[in-house]
Amino acid sequence: MRRQKEGSPVQSVILGNLMTALICLPFMIGRLPSAPNTTGLAFMGIFQLGLSYLLYSKAIQQVRAVEASLIPILEALGLNPLAGC
Repeated sequence: MRRQKEGSPVQSVILGNLMTALICLPFMIGRLPSAPNTTGLAFMGIFQLGLSYLLYSKAIQQVRAVEASLIPILEALGLNPLAGC
């Protein structure tokens, strides 16, 4: 994504997520989630993953490569203790 500084890293994120969905689709056959679970999955996909990927792919155009690689690592280490609350 860093090499696409003048391009659109958002396209790479969308393509990666679509490929992941297609690869995981066979594992869902026969085990479709219920309506409340589908709502929760959509909410998490849009806000937790979608929004964070969008912001990260926009920010990656503004920072150095070292900072871009440290952000996801430090975010997981720093906010992981809050997940247990």
